[in-house]
Amino acid sequence: MGQTSRAQSPTYLKIVEKLQTLSESELKLAYTRLFQDDLNRQWQMLSEGSSLNQVAEEDIDAAFLKSRYPNKYA
Repeated sequence: MGQTSRAQSPTYLKIVEKLQTLSESELKLAYTRLFQDDLNRQWQMLSEGSSLNQVAEEDIDAAFLKSRYPNKYA
């Protein structure tokens, strides 16, 4: 982290120190909790524009597997 011209508050410094000690999975969980409302709004916007209700569930599963594992489900 670079130096800033302003002094940082003790609370901010404690938060940064705590975040530096977290594992990757703990950071992901903290991020998810912190931005849960934003993530829910984004998911709602994405799902409202989709037409997945017009596609059979088997087709969705097959497309997912083919995309995720192209060598196995090509």
